Amino acid sequence: MEGQEFTNLLEFIRKGVINLNKTQVEAYKKIDDNFDSIDKRLATLEESISKLTEDSESSFTTVGKKIDELKYEVHKIQKVSNYSEEYENLMKIVK
Repeated sequence: MEGQEFTNLLEFIRKGVINLNKTQVEAYKKIDDNFDSIDKRLATLEESISKLTEDSESSFTTVGKKIDELKYEVHKIQKVSNYSEEYENLMKIVK
């Protein structure tokens, strides 16, 4: 191999390495962007789950309170009526 051919080969390899480095830098930038995007999506998802959990807990608490109120009202009605006696009498008549 002559000196000029060797120099040309070295220059070709040098340009190839430079292009490879540029491509690698661009790829790393895209990978970083993708990870940033994933981080943002995860943060949004975590916020949504947190909000859903808070809303669910609040709703279940409200439902529990409403059930307690209904039980209290039914208990009051039971005290002022003879429902259980009337039911038993009705069942005797049906038989």
